[in-house]
Amino acid sequence: MKIPPDLQRQLIIRGVAIWLLARLAGLVVIAIWRAMVRDQAMLEGVAVHPIPAVVVAAALVLIDLHRRKELMLLNNLGIATSHAVFIGSMPALVFEAGRLVLIA
Repeated sequence: MKIPPDLQRQLIIRGVAIWLLARLAGLVVIAIWRAMVRDQAMLEGVAVHPIPAVVVAAALVLIDLHRRKELMLLNNLGIATSHAVFIGSMPALVFEAGRLVLIA
């Protein structure tokens, strides 16, 4: 069954917010890690990799769906959880792919 457009729009908007927060969290962790290490040359090329960023975003979308108790609604509508998580993590996938294209 197809996800209703209003719910689909909400999933995509929340997916963008989740991706931004996951990306910022990764950058903060790397900055803290660099501050703790004395040899800066050792951490010269450390960056947030795109694949873990997408996986973390998908996991956070699933956690958000659990937190908002929307999974029961989606299951009653005949929508699989994996489909909703895929829709919610699409912004992360698109932005990370675009970021790779711009960097390369």
